[in-house]
Amino acid sequence: MVINIADILAFKDAAMPRIQGMNIANHKSQVTREMVLDAKSKFPGYSRDQLAAYLGCSEQTVDRRLNGNNIRGGKHQIQTRVKLVGGSLEKFAYDCGIYLYDKRIWKKDPAWANSRWTTNTLKAVSETEEIYIFWKPGEYAVNRARLSEQEWKDWGYRQIWDIQSVRKNDDHEAKFPDELARRVIKLFSDTDDIVLDPFLGSGTTVIAAYSENRRFIGIEKEEKYVLLSRNNLKNTQDQLSLFDTAKKQIPYIANLQSAATSQN
Repeated sequence: MVINIADILAFKDAAMPRIQGMNIANHKSQVTREMVLDAKSKFPGYSRDQLAAYLGCSEQTVDRRLNGNNIRGGKHQIQTRVKLVGGSLEKFAYDCGIYLYDKRIWKKDPAWANSRWTTNTLKAVSETEEIYIFWKPGEYAVNRARLSEQEWKDWGYRQIWDIQSVRKNDDHEAKFPDELARRVIKLFSDTDDIVLDPFLGSGTTVIAAYSENRRFIGIEKEEKYVLLSRNNLKNTQDQLSLFDTAKKQIPYIANLQSAATSQN
């Protein structure tokens, strides 16, 4: 069983204390938090507007210095934290009698900067997702012949897989690249094995399975995505059929050229 998932960068947690992100470079006023606190101690009865008038700044500046300018999750929302998912997956699997066997890392490109706070904090752009591989007790085949020699060198035994993200999610909101599914299928299954995807989505997994001569089962609860998957699979089947026909014609064309050359 292979699960591709990223850690949750904005996991809502009401018990999490608020983190104040004071973006100094964006401050248009020279008023500091210490200056506001000093004014409050001198004039404890002052409202925010009165403090602003005393300090010579706007009341928004007073609020930002006291409450933070870029709090994760938004100033008026529940605070968020990072949630690491690997430990939870491991426990769920062990409870079911399957075990974590290996972990690969999908290195995406920074076009998938999926944290809107990145530019206003010291948080890094999200560029990786984890690929967790689980196994159940029993025998399994270790067959490097599933891959070409070059594939084995490039990614077969490598932990980090550098694969470009999907450039456009125009038909489904959470697509992953075909190459990611193809590598998993080639590495962990043989020709005519059955590949099961319980969250079919746009059909990336079954398309990769079909392309690599595996049988497949896809499960999807949204009818619109069932139709989308079927359409995407049909397009792939049509393209591969045309490609196979073209390959069969190449020797015939070459033979005709050879015959014409010999006659000349």
